Formats: sequence, C-alpha cells, structure tokens
Amino acid sequence: MVSARTHCPQCNRRRVLPLDEVFYSPNVDFFRCEDCQYMWHVDKGKDGPARRTLLGESNTSVGQNTTKRIGR
Repeated sequence: MVSARTHCPQCNRRRVLPLDEVFYSPNVDFFRCEDCQYMWHVDKGKDGPARRTLLGESNTSVGQNTTKRIGR
C-alpha cells in the first residue's frame, strides 16, 4: 500500500506538495498534487487514509449555490 503522503489518492502520481506552510492543523497534514491539483489531508503521524473533509460532508442536495460573486 502506498502512502497518501507520497502518492496522490486521485491520480496516484508522486508529485505531492506538502502544504504545511500554507495550512496548519494540530491533528492533520495537508497535501496537494502538482499534476491534478487534488487536495487532501492525512492524520498526523500516519500514512493514510487520505481524506478531504474536516468539518463534515458538504450538502449539495439542498440546491443552494454557495459561489460568492465579487463585484456584483
């Protein structure tokens, strides 16, 4: 099994960029794939599993548009 710290869980490539200098959490480390731009996090001290949600699942079934329009 490959580590989610070294391989992208989306495209399985090894161009993983740690985002420690951009995001901080005491419990997880953040990563982004330089090839497909997929972002994920992994619990501190572990190699996986890769996860995408910290605050729960997004609720897209409500039908609300959460895109903020700037300048309108």
